Amino acid sequence: MIILVWRRFFAYHRGVKKLALNLLGWLAKSIARKYRVKIVAITGSVGKTTTKEAVYSVLRQTYDVQRSLYNANTEWGIAASVIAPGFEPEFTASGKARISLPQFFMLCAKGVAKLIARQNYPVVLVLEMAADRPGDIRWFNRWFKYDVAVVTTIGNSHLEFYKDQAELTAEKLLLTDALKPDGLAVINGECDECQQFIHDSAKRKVTFGWNNFNNYWAEDADASFQYILHGPGGALTATLPQGRHFALAGLMAMAVGEEFGLTPIQIKQGLGGYRAISGRFEVKNAGRWMIIDDTYNASPESMRAGLQGLRELAKGRKVAILGGMRELGMVSPLSHRQVGEWAAKLTDLLIVIGQEGELIAEGAMGAGMPPQNIVKLIWDAERPRVDETVSQLLPILQDGDTVLVKASRAIHLDRLVGKLLAQ
Repeated sequence: MIILVWRRFFAYHRGVKKLALNLLGWLAKSIARKYRVKIVAITGSVGKTTTKEAVYSVLRQTYDVQRSLYNANTEWGIAASVIAPGFEPEFTASGKARISLPQFFMLCAKGVAKLIARQNYPVVLVLEMAADRPGDIRWFNRWFKYDVAVVTTIGNSHLEFYKDQAELTAEKLLLTDALKPDGLAVINGECDECQQFIHDSAKRKVTFGWNNFNNYWAEDADASFQYILHGPGGALTATLPQGRHFALAGLMAMAVGEEFGLTPIQIKQGLGGYRAISGRFEVKNAGRWMIIDDTYNASPESMRAGLQGLRELAKGRKVAILGGMRELGMVSPLSHRQVGEWAAKLTDLLIVIGQEGELIAEGAMGAGMPPQNIVKLIWDAERPRVDETVSQLLPILQDGDTVLVKASRAIHLDRLVGKLLAQ
C-alpha cells in the first residue's frame, strides 16, 4: 500500500514538473515570436560552451546579443534564458540547470510582463542546447525556430541514455529540423557521423574543419596561438586562447558572423576579445608548473582534444592527471581505455584518479606505456581528500612540467587544481 501511494505521488510530481516546464516553454516561445528575436542554437558532443562564447564575442560587435549563461543548457535553462535573458539558474551537484519554486514564479511573472507591455529585449540570442537524453532536442524544436543551427561534432558523449550511436546522432542533427526556411546549418565537415546529413540534406549549410574542402577551414599561423581562418568572405588572422580546438570555435563564430553580415574586421575584433572559460582548457601559471585546468567536464572527444592541446603547449614534461567520464553508458569501459591509449602517445607521465582511472591506466599500458610512467591515486569524488592527494603529487611533479587536469565535473578535480595552484 505504501509503495502504491508513493508511486502515485511520484507520478503526480513528475506530471506537475512537466506541466510547469511546458508553461515556461510556451512563455519563451511567445516572447521569442513577439520580439522576433534571432536565435543561434548550438549543440554537439563537445565544444558547445566554447563555441557559444566565441559566437557571442563576435556578434556583440554589431548586435544587441545575449547568450545562455554558464551551463544553462537544459530545457529549464533554455526556457529561462529566453524569458529573462541573462538569467542565472541554480545548478544540481552534477552541473545541470534547475529552477527553484521561487524562480519559477518569478520567471512566470517576467514572462507575462514582457507579453503585456513591450520591453527592451536582445536582437539575437545564442543558446547552448544539451541533448543528454532522447527527446531533448525535440523539446527545444517544439518551442523555437532558429536562424542558425550549429552542430560542433558528434561523438560518444551522453550515450548512457541512448540505445546506440545512430540514435544519438539523429537526436543532435534533429536541431536542424527547426531552422527557419532561410536558416543556415553550420556542421563539422570532419565529423564521420555528420557525413550523411552533409551529403543528403537539402538544407542550406556550410561545413568547417582543418581541411580546405570545408567552407570554413583553419591553419596555423607563424606566431603562437594565431590561426588563419578561411571562409567564403576571405581569410583573417586571429589570436585565440591556447589550444587548437579554439580555432574550430573561431571558425564556427566566423561562419555565424558572416551569416549575420559582419565584416572580417568586426569578426577579427570579436575573436580578439574572446577568452577561455573557467575550467575549460584554462591555462594557469603555477610558478613551478603550468597547469591546464580542464575540469569543467569530460567526454572521450574532449579528453582527446585536451591531451592534444597538452602536447602542443608543453615545453617540459607532458603530465596528465585524468579522472572518470560520466554519462557514457555501456561504452564507458571501452571509452576510458581508449583515453589511456591516447595518453600513452601524447604524455610523458600519466596520473590516474579513482576507479575509472584504473581503466585509463589499462588502456595506456596496453598501448605500450611503461608502468613506471603511470601513477594511480585513490580519489573519492563524494569526499575527496585533496590535501592527501596533493602531498602525493608534490614529489612526483617536477619544475617545468605542463600538467593537464581533466575529468567530468562530478569528479570534482577543480578542488585539486585549486590546491596545486596554492603550492
